[in-house]
Parts: sequence; structure tokens; C-alpha cells
Amino acid sequence: MTKKRRKSPPRHIIIAPNQPPIDRLATWLGNRSRAVRGLICGGVALSFTIALALLLYGSLFNVPANQAKIGPINLSDLPLVLLVLLSITGLVLYWVGWRVMIGFDADEMPLQPGRPAALWVLIGASVFVLTVLGAVISLILAIGS
Repeated sequence: MTKKRRKSPPRHIIIAPNQPPIDRLATWLGNRSRAVRGLICGGVALSFTIALALLLYGSLFNVPANQAKIGPINLSDLPLVLLVLLSITGLVLYWVGWRVMIGFDADEMPLQPGRPAALWVLIGASVFVLTVLGAVISLILAIGS
């Protein structure tokens, strides 16, 4: 009876222990599939867009209705205008993330993300954490008052 041979795992880039943490994160991102990197890219763009939406909402929440006229835009049109602007901003941020995480190379070997991709993910994660922290603090203040 013959033994089944174990398939060797696919060769990935090896993470060296003496690399700086940002290079280890870039290497880790390089070991992810293209689909996973696309999801990470979308998550980062979504966290940026939600943070911007919350900032805009917080700054426009206390504006009286008669003062909320910005040029030809009236208060009743403002939510639609903000939705369009936030959608465009989210698409632009996704494009930037796609550019640094995946690239536009049609070659057989995909581009390996480097430090810009790692910085993009770190900044996106910190924006996400700060947004959640701000929301929790706002919730605590709202419950307390």
C-alpha cells in the first residue's frame, strides 16, 4: 500500500523576523490572494468614507434650517448632494487603495504590495478604530445626559 504524498504548500514570500513591522505587513499583504486584497481595499475605503460622513453629519447637525443654504443648494437638497459627494469620495478612495494594493498590471505574476499598501491599511485601520472610539464616546455622552 502506498502512502499519499502531501502536497507541498505554495511558495509564498517568507516573512523574515528581522524586518521592520511595516515590511512584515507588506509581505503579509503580498501573501494574500487578489480577492482578499480587494476586500481589504474596500474595507479601508469604506472606513474612510464612513468617518467622513460622520464628520459631515456632526458638523451639519446643529445648523439651523434657515442658515443651511450653500449657494444654490437648499437644506432639502443637502442629503442628496452629500450622498453623491460621499459616493464619489468612496470610489476615489477605493481606486487609490486598488492602485497600492493590487495595481493595474496585466502580467501573469501579480504585483507585490509594498510599503504604500501597508501604510494604506494601517491608516485605514487607525481611522476605523478612531471612528468606533468616537462613536462609543458619543453614545456614552448621549446616554449620560
